[in-house]
This record gives sequence, C-alpha cells and structure tokens, in this order.
Amino acid sequence: ASTGALLFADEPVADWMQDHQTGFLDDVSKSVFEPFGAEYSLAVCGVLYGYGLLAKNRKSESTALLAVESFALASLFVRIPKYLLGRQRPDSSIDVSPFDFQGPFNGSSFPSGHTIAVFSVASVIANQYRETVWVPVLSYSLAGLAGLSRIYDNRHWASDVFVGAVMGIAI
Repeated sequence: ASTGALLFADEPVADWMQDHQTGFLDDVSKSVFEPFGAEYSLAVCGVLYGYGLLAKNRKSESTALLAVESFALASLFVRIPKYLLGRQRPDSSIDVSPFDFQGPFNGSSFPSGHTIAVFSVASVIANQYRETVWVPVLSYSLAGLAGLSRIYDNRHWASDVFVGAVMGIAI
C-alpha cells in the first residue's frame, strides 16, 4: 500500500530533486553516496573482517560474513522484480512516467539495486551492534543517503528506493 501511494509522489519528488541540484551536491552524491550501493558496502565488510582477524574479534568477523551473505542475496533477489516488471528509469527519456512498466526485460528501475544492497549490509551491521546506539543510526543514515542519491541523480523513482530499502532490510 505504501509503495502504491508513493507511485503518485514519484514524479513530484523527482521534479523537486532535479530543481534543487547544485554542483556541490552533484559531487557528493556521485562520489560519496552512490558508491555505498556496491563498492563501499563491500569495503566496509572487508574492513570489518580484517579488523576481526587482526583483533581476534569473532563478532566483527561474523558480522562481515553475514553482511557479505546479505549483500549477495540482495543482489540476486533484486533481479527478479527488476527484470520481470520492466519499469523505466526516470532518466530513460524526456516523457517517461513513473507508471511506465513495460514488462519483462524492458526496463531496470524497480527496485533500486544500489539501495537494496546498501540496506542489506546496513541492517546486518545495525542489528549486530544494536547495543552501541550510534552504529544503527550511522548505518541507516548512510544507507538512506545512498538511496536518496539515486533519486537525486535521476536514476530511480522514490518508490524504487523505498522498495529497495524494505527488501534490503528484510533480506
């Protein structure tokens, strides 16, 4: 129901984001937050695992392994709706609509792969270190900003990012 309602907000949200772009935010979005969907998420896993090995910290090691497993599962599961529904990306053409679902293998917008990946890793880290208050806050904040960057960069609709976040957390 939330996703269905959000479909009606997709175009105004995209327009607002495009109307409020700046050179600074463009740089931050593309170089800081967008890579969290893949490269940085895996780097965080590597750092956690490396620290676990060096410090003999089993919790860090297991967190890293769980996060990699979650990342891999998210990367697989995101393909199913992405290719079956065939939703067009907001930057695919000038007159694209958020309701432009063209069926199997004709689009790759829904859900956001970057967002599902970053939320799958963030939720593992947040859950494993939930007793340290700042860890879940930081994990979900960075994941949320990575998702927002996909809307800001005009690569995804808001509903794509929302569903990606929900799926990432669930996985």
